[in-house]
Amino acid sequence: MGCVKCSLTFLIISGIALAALVAFLSKPAERPALAADGYWGPKKIAKGAALPKDKESVDKFSIEFDAKMIAGLREELSRTKWFDPLEDAAYHYGVNLRSFKDIIEHWRTKFDFAAAQQRINAFPHYKTEIEGLNIHFFRSLPQPGPKIKVIPILMIHGWPGSFVEFLKITPLLSEAKDGVSFDIIVPSLPGYGYSDPAKKQGVDIAVTARIFSKLMKRLGYSKYYVQGGDWGAAIANAMGIFYPENLRGIHMNMVFADSLSAIAIAKQTLFGLFPNYFGDGQMPKCMMVPYTERVVDVLREAGYMHFQSTKPDTVGFSLLNSPAGLAAYISEKFSTWTQPDFRFLDDGGHGKKFTVDDILTNIMVYYATGSIISSQRYYRENFATGVAVELSKIPVFVPTGYAVFPNEVLCVPKFVASTTLKNITTMTYQKDGGHFAAFEQPDLLEKDIRLFVKEVEKLYPEQVKPPTGFAASYITKSEK
Repeated sequence: MGCVKCSLTFLIISGIALAALVAFLSKPAERPALAADGYWGPKKIAKGAALPKDKESVDKFSIEFDAKMIAGLREELSRTKWFDPLEDAAYHYGVNLRSFKDIIEHWRTKFDFAAAQQRINAFPHYKTEIEGLNIHFFRSLPQPGPKIKVIPILMIHGWPGSFVEFLKITPLLSEAKDGVSFDIIVPSLPGYGYSDPAKKQGVDIAVTARIFSKLMKRLGYSKYYVQGGDWGAAIANAMGIFYPENLRGIHMNMVFADSLSAIAIAKQTLFGLFPNYFGDGQMPKCMMVPYTERVVDVLREAGYMHFQSTKPDTVGFSLLNSPAGLAAYISEKFSTWTQPDFRFLDDGGHGKKFTVDDILTNIMVYYATGSIISSQRYYRENFATGVAVELSKIPVFVPTGYAVFPNEVLCVPKFVASTTLKNITTMTYQKDGGHFAAFEQPDLLEKDIRLFVKEVEKLYPEQVKPPTGFAASYITKSEK
């Protein structure tokens, strides 16, 4: 037994020494240049020509599911072809085509389109042109009151979510508590929902960070918080890299941790081998999965990512022309990404964490706008060029809050997250919840955001400035 302990101690010490050596020898990642402007609209721009000026008005509108669209959808759904699932397959092969019939039939005959429209329009919706694209957002601006501090927060969705994910948490954050309420701005990513799709290649998370920075400036804010999960977390991270002077803090319920640099590989290897030594004490389920099993889980769930990062238009065209296929493709993510064990259930757990109407309302955003192809292209823009991976290696010094939900697809301990997140102000472990935190657990996420903001406001009454050499001098002229 003594020899075993000695060997284990030797391995741990050797691992720490290796990580320290790698960290010492590793060259810090440098931020890429980001143009100060761009244009992604339909106009042809000659090389060297000035970019078109945006129409800077902010125009209010309402979202409508009209009778003609609803009738067409019902007709398409009635022509759905079915195929028998394998015995005892549950959700291991994707959606179970036997139980999924019930969801499609509910959508066709029972889904209340008027009620869904009313839920969506509970908050005012707007569009404004930025870099040639009409960018959609909804906003909940609370009424100012005596001794009430209104704090702006930009909340960003991912895929296959939409602004619908934030409909439940918005009234919770708008309410004044402990003298604080939030001005909540929820945009749709370019090419998602009611935001225009780009007509040119290149709209990645860095460009989106710039577009959303311009949006907040147009709304009159030079200092604000950003919150997100999935792509929203990656964009929040990018805003922390390129626009630290504008951010009071970033709050994430998923971290795009550096996974490919030498120091990151060393850290993740150490954590995978010795979680009790390099973890955070009592860790959630998503961190306690054995290292090899974690790799298998990622491979099991990442098939969609390979499609969308390589040939998004091919699979997207199929989904654009089949509402049943679109619903299957999207709703399956709201099963296994919400709780991995749902893959063992014949109904995929639908109705346990979200109502079927919740999921269908989100799917309606994609169907009504025909935006599935442009939403999938976002993966190719980010992974084919490597920008998502490169930005994940760059340090962020903005105060950061990390809420870990136990059923998240990807979660990392502070030991790993701190590789690039240099100012983790709060890191909390939630009792329940998965990938779609705002949608599934709005109460828990709301409390965590308030905890983080309270801590930042207390610790940093003034704007946190990045170290010398990390100023915004890397912003260049423009791009087309």
